[in-house]
This record gives sequence, C-alpha cells and structure tokens, in this order.
Amino acid sequence: IRRRFPAGLAYFLVLACGLWSAALRASAQSDSQSKAARIARIAQVTNWPARKLGTSKPLVIGIIGAPSMEELLQEQCRRLNGGNVIVRPLSALEEIRGCHVLFVSASEQAQLSRILRQTRGEPILTIGESENFMREGGIVTLTMISGTAQFTCDISNMRRARLEIDPEALALANPPPQR
Repeated sequence: IRRRFPAGLAYFLVLACGLWSAALRASAQSDSQSKAARIARIAQVTNWPARKLGTSKPLVIGIIGAPSMEELLQEQCRRLNGGNVIVRPLSALEEIRGCHVLFVSASEQAQLSRILRQTRGEPILTIGESENFMREGGIVTLTMISGTAQFTCDISNMRRARLEIDPEALALANPPPQR
C-alpha cells in the first residue's frame, strides 16, 4: 500500500500540473485573441493623413516582440481597408516608419524609448502593453481586465501623430492615469 500511494500521488500531481499548464496556455491564447481584436477595432476607427494611407495603399501593421500576434492580427484585420492589410513582425527599428499601426509587446520594455523615438513626427498608431507606454510617447495602452482587452488613449500623443480616432470609440477608453 505504501508504494501505491506515492505513485498515485505522483500521477495526480503530474496530471494536475499538466492541466494547470494547459489552462495557462489557453488563457494566454485567449488574452492574445482579445488584444488582436481590440487592435483591429481601433485601427478600423482611426483616420490617417491621406499622404500616409491613400486609397490604394495597404494598411501595414508592424509587431515588435510578440510573434504569436501575427497570425491572430491577420485573422482579425483581414476585412480592414478592403482586405488590403499587411501584418508583419519587424526585425529592425528602421522598418517602423513604413507602418500605419505598431504593436509593441511588454517584453520590449527595455528598448521602448528607442522604439517610440522612431515614431515621433510620424502618423503611426502606436499600441503597447507597458505601464509607461504613454509616458514614453505611445498612443494606446492595452490592459487585460476580466479576460477582455481594455484600452487607454493619450489624446495629446494621438494629435502629435496627426491621427484621429472616432470619438465614439474614444468614449469606450479607460481614463488615462494622472501624470
């Protein structure tokens, strides 16, 4: 009996750890899907200057630090801009200026200042996950609340980028933190 109990307990622990790990992966996937959907909705209600996004140009969404978001964003954004959308992970900071939307993962916190410096003076909708994203010049910050991606928008950063986001969509944003 003594030998079976530890083996049974070990089996139970392995099974419990496996289920817990699967639940964490499913939760992370669900969070990423919610973020991708929110990014697509914000991009859909954003207006760029005509010189940046003409009628025949594809909408370019760049991703830094979250390669798993590429496929999810492609799925969510396939109907934007008449289906003329390119989603791509960026490998060099010089590629940022060719984007209309830039998603910066929280994993890129260490180089956030360098990344956002590339967007200054450009009509690029910057979306990130870091707490200090807007302080560094980012426009939209995503946060997960009860399994749903919520957003906060810095209007002054948006205006500096010469972008307009539909006022009804902005009414759904969380209030920005006090500086």
